[in-house]
Amino acid sequence: MKEPELYHFLIREADGSPRKIAYWSWGNKAAAKVLFCVHGMTRNGRDFDFLARHFGDDYRIICPDVAGRGRSDWLKDKSAYHNFTYAADMLRLTQLLKLSEIYWLGTSMGGLIGILIAASQPGLIKKMALNDVGPFIPKAALKRIAEYTGQNPVFSDLEAAKEYFRKIYAPWGIKNDEDLEHMMTYSLVSRAGELTIGNDPGIGANFRDEKGNLKEVSDFDLWEFWDKITCPVLVLRGEDSDIFPKEVAEKMRERGPKAKLIEFPGIGHVPSLMEEEQVRVLTEWFNA
Repeated sequence: MKEPELYHFLIREADGSPRKIAYWSWGNKAAAKVLFCVHGMTRNGRDFDFLARHFGDDYRIICPDVAGRGRSDWLKDKSAYHNFTYAADMLRLTQLLKLSEIYWLGTSMGGLIGILIAASQPGLIKKMALNDVGPFIPKAALKRIAEYTGQNPVFSDLEAAKEYFRKIYAPWGIKNDEDLEHMMTYSLVSRAGELTIGNDPGIGANFRDEKGNLKEVSDFDLWEFWDKITCPVLVLRGEDSDIFPKEVAEKMRERGPKAKLIEFPGIGHVPSLMEEEQVRVLTEWFNA
């Protein structure tokens, strides 16, 4: 399969100003099946390169860079960095592409966006897979997310960046340097002569007060949306995940769409989707 093609579309803000959202397109543009792959809080659409190469020509695969990440523009209003903004952007993309039915794979934040869309637009998502996320995140886990979101470190050189990525993404279960270096390639930028991560630091604004101190956080609860979902849902869980507790995953099997659950041992938050077994599970799910 060829490398992905990069596209952009414009969103009009309330004041009329445009902002640009980027997305990467893989596979067969004429394919009947269109799979949206949406990344986590501090990541970007190139996280799905390994998976996209294994899906073949039966799919067109759309991998957006959510606002403030990757090649997409930063938001002027930092308080607008939340899942409802992201869901509205993704819905706009489906409209521009004239899609009445899609498949959805969401990692962490990308899964939350999928839950909102599946609940509010019945029939649009035919089948969904959620990677290590559910409709409830306990406040202790949310606090851990808040601590690093928007905190873009500056690196002295590529080796320092590699050590940082190796430490931060250790729970993903990445087994080789090639995959880690791939993540670095599409994450790092040179800004004002400094090597750093390309995300807008403002993506963490809602977690902090005017002085930059962490705010008190509460449990994150989307159960009311989960219960409205009617499409089939597969849930992937890292067995050691702290963001996605086992009891939440079990409850997802019992209510709403009554998801199918598959766990991966020795992995935390999140499964990388760069391993053959994880990709096999997903291809079997979407092809069934």
